[in-house]
Amino acid sequence: MLLAGCHAALTQKHASIPWMDTTWVRQYGGALTAEGDLILTRDGGYLHTRATQIFDVGPQGVLVTKLDPAGEREWQRVYGGDQKDEVHAILQTPDDHYVFIGATRSFKAQESDGWVVKVDQEGYILWEFRYGGIGNDVLRDGVVAADGGLLLVGYSQSQGFGEAFDAWVLKLDAQGGVIFQKLYGDWQQERALAVTRSVDTGYVIAGESATLADPPHDLDGWVFKIDHGGYIEWEVTLGGTAPDSFQAIASSGRRVYALAGYTQSFGVLGKDIWIVEIDRHGQVNWQRVYGSLQEEQAFGVVATTTAGYVLVGERRYKDHAEAVAIKLQSRGRIAWQKQFKGEGNARLSSAEEDAERFLVLGGSGATQMVKLNPYGFLNADCAACRDGDLDIGYPTAVSVLSRSKVKEAQTKRFSTASKFEKVRTWTGALCPPTAKEL
Repeated sequence: MLLAGCHAALTQKHASIPWMDTTWVRQYGGALTAEGDLILTRDGGYLHTRATQIFDVGPQGVLVTKLDPAGEREWQRVYGGDQKDEVHAILQTPDDHYVFIGATRSFKAQESDGWVVKVDQEGYILWEFRYGGIGNDVLRDGVVAADGGLLLVGYSQSQGFGEAFDAWVLKLDAQGGVIFQKLYGDWQQERALAVTRSVDTGYVIAGESATLADPPHDLDGWVFKIDHGGYIEWEVTLGGTAPDSFQAIASSGRRVYALAGYTQSFGVLGKDIWIVEIDRHGQVNWQRVYGSLQEEQAFGVVATTTAGYVLVGERRYKDHAEAVAIKLQSRGRIAWQKQFKGEGNARLSSAEEDAERFLVLGGSGATQMVKLNPYGFLNADCAACRDGDLDIGYPTAVSVLSRSKVKEAQTKRFSTASKFEKVRTWTGALCPPTAKEL
């Protein structure tokens, strides 16, 4: 199967079609399924991160791969300490360096701590810090702020409103120093999972909250806007009588935001993919559900230049999961949908659109990097690729005004550079081994 490993058979049948020459699939470093990220870099290439168990980096390290515009590997490095480490998001900074955002249990952390690593263009560490307190603290996403610093979001059990997680916002300067950090929540669980810059100088943050959920202890999708100092301007929750969550957010030039994740309140059966478009005040423009008799959820969303969106995620069966990508036109109409499988689980968690409207999808497990043309085409003879068959639904979740408490966080910054001894350059085979284009 095409995405199943380095023994994939890649057809050259359609090599004469110009736009076929620039579509490809890449896999490397095993099929461990965990979250990662992919970004387009300013040189026209790509940077991808995923979990790995290669080398002596503890139970789980982080494998980062830099590719050129043709999908050829420029460098690969493994990062990690002596325990489990993970990267959830990548940023490119104004100085053309890269920042990895995630969580670590290494470096004598009693529980997980937020973990931020800045590397140069070749992947060599410039600085790294862990941020945390006495509980579990995780950083999930971030953006580069207007002042060149970083605005990071996640969730924390340290010094919050109770034992449950609270949403955590951490503002850093360009050197990793803490400018401010705040916790948002109440007595139930709240988690900030994604962030984007707003049309002004603030930020819009998406995640999940149990504070206003009905019944109690379930989750609702949660979105709130903060100003540049971290103070809430508005917040709303959306959901029904079962768990619902926003896992990703995207902004467009039309001053709207797309929230993507899953719903169990409005779908067919179990989890289904859920997207909600809101205006700059948090009011719902439209929402759609895409699902089947299996379970599906979205982990990523990107706005396209054609006023639509691309959703990526997974479709879970009894014994495996397959990666899913859905291209949407205006108001959630399906332009096309694709599904990818391999020898094990496959998941897509990020998507980017390049200057030619080609789509680059990043994930983990049996699916890691896939480049499609604007019409969703990869290879007509690809045995591991097929059109999706998800049905569309029209949910009626109503936004509810919510009021979270805000608390100054006191988590500390710890330097890990002197203890970071497990950075390795990896030269293992990129699949296909010769990195031929399809």
